[in-house]
Amino acid sequence: MKKSMLILTLGASMACAPLFAACGSGSGDGTTTATTAATESTEDSTSATETTSETTPIVGGWTINTETKAHDMTTGDTIAFEAATKDTEYADLVPIAHVGDNLDDTIQYAFLCLDNKTKSWCIVNIEQSMDGATSKVVSKKDLDPNNLVTADGKDVYEIMEHWNGTYRPAAELPNDAQKYLSEAIKSGSTQEFAPVALLSTQVVAGMNYRILCSGDHGGYKNTLYAVDVYVDPQGKAEITDSHELWFVKYVTP
Repeated sequence: MKKSMLILTLGASMACAPLFAACGSGSGDGTTTATTAATESTEDSTSATETTSETTPIVGGWTINTETKAHDMTTGDTIAFEAATKDTEYADLVPIAHVGDNLDDTIQYAFLCLDNKTKSWCIVNIEQSMDGATSKVVSKKDLDPNNLVTADGKDVYEIMEHWNGTYRPAAELPNDAQKYLSEAIKSGSTQEFAPVALLSTQVVAGMNYRILCSGDHGGYKNTLYAVDVYVDPQGKAEITDSHELWFVKYVTP
């Protein structure tokens, strides 16, 4: 659409250029004629643009969803998160889902969060001592729905390393995204996806939903996928794309 408007506008400008050049050395009548011709050309360009907009879907930008409700958090999740973020620079983060664990000399939790200050998504790695006495934020990585770090074609160890994916049933997704995801999966998806959060939406000729989901990678459960669901103007839903996230890139400092 933007390309069409640019070409038409340039076309109109180029057509007017010689007319205005001529009127610089001509009479007052010549100026009037040139101006009239230029106006008619511009009107034709506007008319053509309006006609194009009736038949071409207007692709808009993706809008971050900030209405997703948090999953039910366990007592341990809540204690670890609050202890690590309270009265710190991370105090504006809202935990939406616990998406991974890593057990070594300490316990590490990965939380999908909404940043209330910037209205953006992120994944936060919180480290807790084995006795639960101390917790701290190890890393905070942006999860930009428009610039995802994907792991298509990589083996599961490259994707997860020593992390385990976790999943707890999601709260109802907003904007009918839950219903459309279910319908799209039933209508022909070869893989099952469980919704984690609605990341963003995009108005087109219909609506696009980008949904963070939990899925399987071979026999490995609960890896994260960004799943795109398109809903046409008649309300028919289909999955148009899905990409597995490179999980370890979001939790490594």
